[in-house]
Amino acid sequence: MVGVSAALGVVLAAVPALGGVAPASLPAYWWFLAATMVFVITDLDHRRIPNRITYPAVVGGVVLLGVAVMVDPGSGSWPRGLVAGLVAFGTFFLLGVAARGGLGMGDVKLMGLVGLFLGFRGWDVLFLGVVFGALAGGIPALVLLLTRRAGRRDELAYGPPLILGAWTALAVGERFLVWYLG
Repeated sequence: MVGVSAALGVVLAAVPALGGVAPASLPAYWWFLAATMVFVITDLDHRRIPNRITYPAVVGGVVLLGVAVMVDPGSGSWPRGLVAGLVAFGTFFLLGVAARGGLGMGDVKLMGLVGLFLGFRGWDVLFLGVVFGALAGGIPALVLLLTRRAGRRDELAYGPPLILGAWTALAVGERFLVWYLG
């Protein structure tokens, strides 16, 4: 337990190092970090992202990002974050319906939360978060399929790669775009 607490402390301390996160929005991103850590552990252990964690995480995120904008209007765009959360949720809901169970509804709701936090920073950050998440989940899944360690019907936790993509986009997304479009 001490190791987990120490790791959490290091990660929480590292959040301010993310490019573009205003000091006023740090409590919101610490909230997002804590929620996503719980999602990763829960999804890996149980292959589920339960509503009893998702709903409070979304409500807390909406409130904390709203407070951040009241304290520092330049910290991000709260309306854009709300719309991005709805767009991400809606897009993944349609993908989940089309995939007929290939994408769980927990992952769909998780994307609403991811969309909120990444959209708060910008549409480009949200786009990169989705791309990075798809790559983080798709490449290992493809390797497992090709090596026959998993079949098409096997359940793979997709929440952790989505979260990895989100945090990668928050950490390096804007610098990546400058480099790529440079």
